Amino acid sequence: MKAFTKTLLALATTALLSTTVMADTIDTSVGKLEFTHSFEAGYPTAATAEKLFKDMDRQRATQAYLWAIPYVSFLAFEEGMQAQGMTDGQLLYMPDRVARSGGLTANHTTPYAVTTVDLTDSPMVIEIPDGVRGAAHSMWQIGLGQLTEAGKYLLMPKGGTIPADFDMTDVTVMESDTNRALVIIRVMAPDMEEQKKTLASIKFYSVTDHLNPTMKPLVIPTENWEGHSPHGEDFFRLLAKGLNNGGEIHERDRLIVDGLRTFGIGRGLTYNPTKEQKAMLEDASIVGESMAKALDFAGTDRLELAHYSDGSQWEIATTSPSDQRFENSDALDGRAAWFYEAITADTAMHAMTTGWGQAYLSTYTDTDGDYLNGKNAYVLHLDTPPPVDTFWSISIYDVEQRCLILNGTDKVGIDGRMNLTYNDDGSVDMYFSPVKPDGVNAANWVKTMDDKAWFPYFRFYSPKQEVQDRTWLLPDIQKAK
Repeated sequence: MKAFTKTLLALATTALLSTTVMADTIDTSVGKLEFTHSFEAGYPTAATAEKLFKDMDRQRATQAYLWAIPYVSFLAFEEGMQAQGMTDGQLLYMPDRVARSGGLTANHTTPYAVTTVDLTDSPMVIEIPDGVRGAAHSMWQIGLGQLTEAGKYLLMPKGGTIPADFDMTDVTVMESDTNRALVIIRVMAPDMEEQKKTLASIKFYSVTDHLNPTMKPLVIPTENWEGHSPHGEDFFRLLAKGLNNGGEIHERDRLIVDGLRTFGIGRGLTYNPTKEQKAMLEDASIVGESMAKALDFAGTDRLELAHYSDGSQWEIATTSPSDQRFENSDALDGRAAWFYEAITADTAMHAMTTGWGQAYLSTYTDTDGDYLNGKNAYVLHLDTPPPVDTFWSISIYDVEQRCLILNGTDKVGIDGRMNLTYNDDGSVDMYFSPVKPDGVNAANWVKTMDDKAWFPYFRFYSPKQEVQDRTWLLPDIQKAK
């Protein structure tokens, strides 16, 4: 009997040792993962499978944040304008700093008029007079076409139909692959009353109402407002809303969208995340936005279109092609960096490569490589005026919202048309500090805020060849002595 018992104990011990030897636990970036046998030959344990599913969801949500930035930015900008009273096809007019406060990196000198239109049930007609420049964009902020000449334009959804009694003579057609579109117009007249008169002559109306169109009055914000993407889980709330209402899911996006199904994000799905999923999306938003900040503010070497000049702290701001595509890939990082801080990437904004329109340079650091800080004093010294056929400007933005800085004044930038003080040799110094330096002309100074990080855009309107070929270079911003 004792011998039999010893045999059973030996067999049990052998089986236990065999199981112990064959099981495999490995250390990874997501923690310890356990398999029934070796990693190569074993099954994941139930606990490991659950851990991996959660990490898959977290990773997919984090990458989806970067992918969705231009789309959610469209939706947030639209919600912000709607909160100011704008409706479909109704122009929101931005004549001053307050009215522009909700627009990502809006130029402090440019009067904008903006609206969104719903193309779900009918194409939209736009009649443009002389004296305006504009463009239409999809919900992904891909350009649909230019509005640069007086005439009649038709914005229509992909595969949409046009009533037989609508006269298509001299009509420019723009087709959108999303069922909402963004229209941004710049008014060229310098006088505000003339701008209003011009904008009042712009017509937006459904093609089904072309025989008896009705116009809507301008909306003009009178207080600071927000149009930037929300932080946290609300980012994904907007994404879910857009995917359900924004039209077809594009071929290039289908895999990303499928990875979000577990959260109820996708066409025909109900967004109602559990408490645990909300926490996961909150974390994914924080990590995703942190990645966007890294790409935007420190990612020059990773972005194909960002390089300006060797040794310069400035970079080309428009890091996404206007169609968001390279020859063999789509510009995932480039569009995340650009649309994190800007609205639209119209072809006219790429003069550094195309040679026409406007050129945009941005910087986030001074000549020493230190981030720009509102409590410090800085100077930008230009030996010679920027070579442009129209004008140049520098606008200052708040890092938190990427909108014109709220500094307690309406002066948030400098441009070459101001009554600037020039040095005897023709050079000019521009100052950025919380307190105006003694003896400096107020036109040459922009107030910064002690508790705010900030960054500038330097814009060249109709830049000359020297800007494009870099024979004229923008100097770095320096700490003021």
